Amino acid sequence: MSTAAAHLFGRDDELRALTGLIDTAADGGGALVVRGEPGIGKSALLQAACTYGRATGVEVLRTTGVEAEAQLPFACLHQLLRPLLGRADRLPAMQRRALLAAFGMDDAATPEPFMIALATLNLLADAAGDRPVLVAADDVQWLDRPTHDALAFVGRRIGADPVVVIGTVRAGHDGPLLDAGLPVLDLSGLDDTAARQLIAVSGATLPAVTQERILFESLGNPLALVELPAAWRRTTELTAEHVAGQLPLTARLEQAFAGRLPDLPSDTRDALLVAAVDHTDELPEILAAAGALTGRAATTHVWTSAADAGLVHVDEARVVFRHPLVRSAILHAEPLARRQAANAALAEVLAGEPYRRVWHRAQSIVGPDDAVADELEATHTIPLRRGAILAAISSLHRSAQLTGDAARRGHRLLLAAEHAFGVGRADLVDRLTTAAEGCPLSTLDRARLAWLREIFNDGVPGDAGRIGQLCDTALTAAAAGDRALALNLLHGASLRTWWASAGRSAQDRIVATVRSLADAAAEPRAIATIAVAHPCTEAAPVLAALTRIAPEDIGDPAALHLYGMAAHAVGDPESAIDCFQRAERHLREQGRLALLSQVLTMQVLNRLELGEWDRAVAAVEEGRRLAADTGQPIWDTGSLSLNAVSRACVATPTPPTRWPAGPNRPPARNASTTCSPAFSSPAGSA
Repeated sequence: MSTAAAHLFGRDDELRALTGLIDTAADGGGALVVRGEPGIGKSALLQAACTYGRATGVEVLRTTGVEAEAQLPFACLHQLLRPLLGRADRLPAMQRRALLAAFGMDDAATPEPFMIALATLNLLADAAGDRPVLVAADDVQWLDRPTHDALAFVGRRIGADPVVVIGTVRAGHDGPLLDAGLPVLDLSGLDDTAARQLIAVSGATLPAVTQERILFESLGNPLALVELPAAWRRTTELTAEHVAGQLPLTARLEQAFAGRLPDLPSDTRDALLVAAVDHTDELPEILAAAGALTGRAATTHVWTSAADAGLVHVDEARVVFRHPLVRSAILHAEPLARRQAANAALAEVLAGEPYRRVWHRAQSIVGPDDAVADELEATHTIPLRRGAILAAISSLHRSAQLTGDAARRGHRLLLAAEHAFGVGRADLVDRLTTAAEGCPLSTLDRARLAWLREIFNDGVPGDAGRIGQLCDTALTAAAAGDRALALNLLHGASLRTWWASAGRSAQDRIVATVRSLADAAAEPRAIATIAVAHPCTEAAPVLAALTRIAPEDIGDPAALHLYGMAAHAVGDPESAIDCFQRAERHLREQGRLALLSQVLTMQVLNRLELGEWDRAVAAVEEGRRLAADTGQPIWDTGSLSLNAVSRACVATPTPPTRWPAGPNRPPARNASTTCSPAFSSPAGSA
């Protein structure tokens, strides 16, 4: 089998595509995604490219996605960049701190995904100044999401630098790298000639009839052609009288991997199980946890039979599965009680890493367990500080699963949904809020649920009845002591009047409710809500409120964003642009790309009103790109129409005589006397 692994039968054209990309790296970087079914040869092809790169003097950086590691943020990025971390001091300070914070090496920083991705790109470019760099990412579909996002960011932006990115991804899985629009090389099964060449090596000792059976069942899958002969030989040795009909099908390849486990010593199986549930490949950690699992000290000798069986590669510091399917097969083959015990053992040796410790502890129990659930909720802020929002959502979701009290369970689901809203994941918000709806929620959580149901419905036309419900819920939230939630609900209500008429009484109700909240009227969200809800009659007090602020003294970009929204609503594009530009600068410095995409998009109509058409086009293009990068489908879709309007203005010497209804119409100049058409429907909003 080792001889077979040294050859890539039937892959000459694919290998030429990869080596050609490496050969031209010095003239400019490039990226390629290799896609195919499990076992089709993606990893072998990537390994051949890495071997070729090293032989030609290219620096090769590798990382491998692992299914069990997907919830642990930046683990794969750390594996990739570990050889380059000595260069981190060459990065700009903010990028360096963001990157080190993502790896748990700078607790003082609060990283944002954009800064981490930008630091990754610049670190690779710096290394490429010495010699070309090959970034090789295997099983991209199992990378943790922050690493996946960073890799897609790099793949889209490499150009003049001699950096090549090659990623392999399993067919049927999507994600940022495939969504980035990079070239894709699709792998299919080997043709009959190549398949026969491969099985002639891997199944050399098998009878011809058995080889034909394997050829028929494998359908040209290289991994099956390597693994199934070994499985057949093992079956023949153990049950010689029942060989016929025992060949596993290609769909059961994972079972073929796991079939080796019963023959291994118990200590080896224990160590393999721990390695399978661990998210790292660190040998000392795995051995320590294996010792905790068995109650006996584990040594490196436990790996001998596993290495001989071709399951793992072991060196002085790492344990690496020969293929990720081996890991999956082990987890599938072991019973739940054993998997739980292995997770508990890992939790025992991770005392210095609270997030990983409680994560594995949570996987070691069925539940409910309120103590573990409480700790999991408390530690979800660790991935949040590293910019890994999806990992935090996963922690809160697991915490909810382990929570005994139904009301508390619903509360944790809603916390997870709030974070999902923050990253623009409407699908997650919907699933989490649907689950929370089945719980007996507190009054405040019912209000929170109403807001979460509202925030992705900005495009629903005016609905006076729904607006009244939101106002009532806002009053309930305020009475329960959560004024911020109350203002969020009222802001959602005002956005329903943004797109279509809800009637004068609905507009009046929103404004009156805002003003009924003690000391709330001067807050940025309150001013924006009043402006959006009633731009005609409330223009004068909104403009007066805006004159009392000094944008140059405001350091909170979210507040500047809201003030800019208010100015736009009442027809003051100059003030709107002033606030938006200041917010944009702060957001760029902080690497807060999600809100930056919104600020850029909201600038567009104001720049068109001021005749800054080229800048409007630039803003809408970047806003749309960032909305896609940060997973905000609403803003991504909304920017399409703005892009069309902006380009029409650039191509036309005079503005259109008729603008579309809704917020994409330019505001009136004299907002103190004229209702801003930005918030008018065909029927009129006043």
